[in-house]
Amino acid sequence: MHVVEWLVAEHGVSVSERDAHGSQPVHLAVSMGQVEMLRWLLMHGADANAPGWSGATPMQIAFSAPGVDGGVSSQEVVTLLGSFGAGTRDDEL
Repeated sequence: MHVVEWLVAEHGVSVSERDAHGSQPVHLAVSMGQVEMLRWLLMHGADANAPGWSGATPMQIAFSAPGVDGGVSSQEVVTLLGSFGAGTRDDEL
């Protein structure tokens, strides 16, 4: 996480920067179950509803992911996303 913090603080990299595939850091943090990274990104302005390259939102990614490495469940990610205003309507999932 320190590298991300450094890139944002020292080099002005946006927390919403897209990679070559159109994904933002928030999508990667959700898909990898990186709860603390996700929290940090959201607290620094990442969009909890940002569509990724496929059009899937972070919440949709979380609902499609099983428990991930390190034993972090997708429920923990879903709860965090919800606390930052991520959509939870059935037609979004």
